This record gives sequence, C-alpha cells and structure tokens, in this order.
Amino acid sequence: MAYNPNFFSISNNVYNPDRYTQAEPKHAVRGEFSKDRDRIMYSKAFRRLSGKTQIFLSTTEEDIRSRLTHTLEVNQIAKTIAISLGQNLELVEAIAFGHDIGHTPFGHVGERTLNRIMNNIEPRFPIIGNAEKGFKHNLQGLRLLCDIGNMDGHQGLNLSKYTLWGIANHSSLSYRNDPNVSCTYYDRYLNQIDSYWSFEGWIVALADEIAQRHHDIEDSIRYNIIEKNKLIEQMEPFRAYFTPMDKTNYNNLKRATANTDIEEFLRLFSRLIVNLYVVDVINKTKENMRQFHARHNFTNTEDFRILRPQLVLDDVKDIVSFSQPIKNADRVFHTFLKSQVLGSYMAQSMDGKGQYIIRRLFEAYISNPCQLPDSAIRQFYIEIRTPNELRSNLQSHINGNEKILMRVICDYIASMTDSYAYRQFDILYGTRIR
Repeated sequence: MAYNPNFFSISNNVYNPDRYTQAEPKHAVRGEFSKDRDRIMYSKAFRRLSGKTQIFLSTTEEDIRSRLTHTLEVNQIAKTIAISLGQNLELVEAIAFGHDIGHTPFGHVGERTLNRIMNNIEPRFPIIGNAEKGFKHNLQGLRLLCDIGNMDGHQGLNLSKYTLWGIANHSSLSYRNDPNVSCTYYDRYLNQIDSYWSFEGWIVALADEIAQRHHDIEDSIRYNIIEKNKLIEQMEPFRAYFTPMDKTNYNNLKRATANTDIEEFLRLFSRLIVNLYVVDVINKTKENMRQFHARHNFTNTEDFRILRPQLVLDDVKDIVSFSQPIKNADRVFHTFLKSQVLGSYMAQSMDGKGQYIIRRLFEAYISNPCQLPDSAIRQFYIEIRTPNELRSNLQSHINGNEKILMRVICDYIASMTDSYAYRQFDILYGTRIR
C-alpha cells in the first residue's frame, strides 16, 4: 500500500476523544477537537496570556511579544507543518492554543521561582511532602484545564486526553538540568493521559521552538541587544543547507543590514528563519514517516490505531524532527541566543524584578491568607472539602492543610498577568489601597 501521511493522524472519525471528566454526545457539525480549541480560546486563562511576559516584560514596549502573540505564532507555524503532513488541524490548534496556558507572570523566571518554593528550596515557607512538590508551566496548564479552568466547583474544561497530552508534552516533564527538584504533584494528571500521544502534539512542540527562535531575536533587535551584523554571522552554519528560497531571503537580509528601516530587516529575517526551519522539519518528517510506513506496511488509519498501543514511545517520538545538519546548526545558534539574549543585562534585570515580586507575594499570602481573593479562598475550601466556611474561620482550618494552602497560593500567583502582579505587590507592600 502506498504511503499516506493521513494514516498517522488522530482522525476525528476513527479515534474516541476520551474526555478527561466524562463522555459527551457528539455535536452535529463540530469535531471533538474543535470543541477543545474553542473552550481554551474562550477561557479566562487564554485571555490573560496577552498580559504575560514572553522574554521581555509585557509592560515595557507595545511591539514586544506577549504569551498570547507567541501562542498565535505557534499555532500558525504548527498548522503549516500539519497541513503538509496530513495531520488533524483541529487537534493541532487545540494543543497550540493551550500549550502555554499554565505560564506564570514574568516568563520562565516566574516558573522557576514557584518551582523552587514548591520544592522546599526557598527558605521561610512551610515544608511540603514529596507527593506535593513541583511547578512547571506545561504541567500547570494540565492542572488548570483539568481541575480549575472554571474555578468554582473544580469542573475544569473536560477536554479530550489527546489535547491534554499535547499540552503537557510540548515541553519536558521535568527539569532535566536540575535532578534535585521534583514535579510529582502533577503525576495524578499525567497518569490519566500517558497513552494519548500524537504526532500532532510533537508538531506543536517543534513549532514552539521555531517561534521562539525568530521572535526572541526580533524582540532583542528592537531592544538593541543583538546587532544585525552579529546575527548575520550566526546564520553561517545554516548556509550549506539553504534551499533556493532561503538563499534569496539571506541575500536580501544581508543587503538590509545597511538599511535604517528595522522593520524591513525583521520582516526579512522572519521570512528566512521560519521558512528554513519549517521546510526542513516537513521534509525530514515526511522521510521518517515513509520509513515508518515501510516497516509496518499500514493500509489505512485503522491499522495505525490498532498498532499504536504496541509502539514504544522512544521509537516514534523523533519521527517529527529536524534533519541532523539543522539540529547541529540550531544547537550552536541556540547557545548564542541564550548567551546574548537571556544573559543580557535587560533580560536579567527583568528576571530579577519578577523573581523578587513573586517571592514577596507568596510570603504575604502565606503569612496572612486572608489577603487572598475570594476565588482563591473558595478553592482552598474546595480542596479540603468544606466549601461553605467563612473567611473569618480560615486560619483555624490551615493547621494540617498547609500543603493545600501552598498549592492554592501557587495557582493564584501563576494565574496573574505581569501588571496584576505589580498591582498586588503595590497593594501589599506599597502605597496603593485597591
């Protein structure tokens, strides 16, 4: 049977969506994954992405990316790849829209700070047990969508497990560079979705990497952190693998370095880098899928569905991938970006401020939980199964439930936008009253 990439798609007609909470009747005209996409898109957490930092604080410059604009760019790149590979666009969009929904204010430094607190690394906070440890944005997105998406009543959004798996696995499930920290708290969610992998999920994960490469550089050039000539030099390792279109884009980009119009330079750079990565991942993945098909000789989508439970994840997770030469060149490029962008004075000073604010907010709420908003207090009582208690009785219920209070505060701070976190800090420690 001839190779057909549609065989490996999570087809709406072949796969049961297996929702997280309970089964739902099929809609007359809408696919199951389109319901997931729309529930995420209309959620409060999705709207808050517009006020959350990507690399540089979202309050500093109107043209700088936020988590929301990043999410939209990931969705566009992932759809381009998915169309070429014959994958399920509705599932890709659902995963792309939800992939960063668990992110904190102030970018990855917010994530790292909450993780340190929830791993007993930061002093001055109650000690929590191993089963309650950890914070990671992709896993927090899972918790948010499964349990607290609607807050009151802990109903979540009842998404399909394929969508949830893609959101959780767009980033690593652990802090690989720090084996001393744990994210065991989220095992209760991961255990319910571990067999719901998809190529659509890995497409979004790679689209996330591609989006980060081009827009982190764009934002850095706007802030004069990276010089245009320096960026051109860093493209050298890629030149041997340029397509004819890449060569044209590269030559146009070099000519634009002398141009004072920064927008023209950024437009040409985005065209070059996105096309380079996207075309490579499509071509390499098609090659990998053909080889995968030849090994198993699928005749239709049903064949693949039956075989899926027998496949070892390590044997399929790298089918959606860059070619080895582009991987090698990207490794060098990524090292340059981490050094020049993430290690820059501006990024580090912003990170320092974000870390300080989150730590101080957590200290305020743990020392006097009555400063938490009504929604967070309701969540605390839902967790300890006494939802009708009054705020005045809150302190009497904390003893023995410190780990629950820690998680409630963590959830609340993680949900904040940058500007909301600033306001709450000013209310608690500054001159603002409300």
